[in-house]
Amino acid sequence: KSKLHVIHNFICIECGKQFESEQTRSKFCSNKCKSKYRRKNKLDEITKKCIICGNIFTANKYRQAKTCSRKCAGILRKDNKNYV
Repeated sequence: KSKLHVIHNFICIECGKQFESEQTRSKFCSNKCKSKYRRKNKLDEITKKCIICGNIFTANKYRQAKTCSRKCAGILRKDNKNYV
């Protein structure tokens, strides 16, 4: 075996399961655990301003949220129907 393909043992920081990887610094046993960890620790949260009422709210940066609540979302939907 070459030094490039050495198997290392790790423990997943989300679920605690032991796993093996060729990487030298692995933290998660799967993408599922990585995503769960990021959601739980709010690593992808950003602040946005509601386009209806102007309130500041937090949302995941990968979500296309434009409104702070269901109420504002309903108003946005209603307004969009009027323009079509």
